[in-house]
Amino acid sequence: MASGGTRTTSATVPVLFGFAAAVFLGPKSDNKPLCYEKEHELEWIRQQANPFLLCGASPKAGVVELYSTWNRLNGFLRSGAQRVELVPGGPSDNCGIPATAEDRSLQRIPLGRPIVRASVDDLKDEATTTQLARALRAWVDLDRENIVNEAGGMFWVSGPREVRNEPRPRCREAPDLLHWAEDLRAR
Repeated sequence: MASGGTRTTSATVPVLFGFAAAVFLGPKSDNKPLCYEKEHELEWIRQQANPFLLCGASPKAGVVELYSTWNRLNGFLRSGAQRVELVPGGPSDNCGIPATAEDRSLQRIPLGRPIVRASVDDLKDEATTTQLARALRAWVDLDRENIVNEAGGMFWVSGPREVRNEPRPRCREAPDLLHWAEDLRAR
């Protein structure tokens, strides 16, 4: 369980917006940061081998929002910290450079705006779910590419400053955020 009472779960999702994928979902019912501070929590989030999506739900509005956490890799390459906060953004927030306190007590990793926002009605419409599936696939592929690069000893992370899903995350054409470290394992 992540700090603050938010439970993180892992699941193999048989079909999510029309495609099969293995992802980790961190469910939340508010827009507060998801915090990791215990040793086993920090180890778990830093060693994710699958794309990790943060899922926020607003039951009253009947809306689900998914956030990509690709920027966590950028933060972890930059430095370590005793507490890591994944910070979901609002509708107009962009993804920024992760900030780490000088004493390494806290690292705040901005996630930017949701990569997918869907209402119950959206999920009933085939054209909309197809569009959402394309957007989600592109973000899962981006996260997977960065994870595979790190596992292969290529210590850089590429990703967008801004969430744009048409036709795919903008960073595929030209990375906006790019961090390189000689050897992550030395940290």
